[in-house]
Amino acid sequence: MKKNPYTATQVCGGGFVVQRSSSFTGGTTYQLWNNSTSQNCVVTLKSGPDVGKSTPVSATLEVQGGGGKTDSGNFEYYAGPVKLPAKGKCVRYAGSAGSGSTSAGWANCG
Repeated sequence: MKKNPYTATQVCGGGFVVQRSSSFTGGTTYQLWNNSTSQNCVVTLKSGPDVGKSTPVSATLEVQGGGGKTDSGNFEYYAGPVKLPAKGKCVRYAGSAGSGSTSAGWANCG
């Protein structure tokens, strides 16, 4: 099985630390936080046989009271990075790859 060559930290960039993640059939969605910029970042990394193939994958980040943002399309390795400022606000995320999907409730109210 092909391994995804990317990590969530690589995709989001320097300073981001993984806060939460949810695995599902087809991938894992990660929520990261950057303390110096007060930004959250969400990325969905594909796993399994679709890694390296252009197939549907998405990553969504929502900030409580502040709207949301989604990156979706046919990508080979990941969807994202989806970044939003969220100082002092709760966030939730969702992700999908192929027929699998995941979502997480409000948390990380930093």
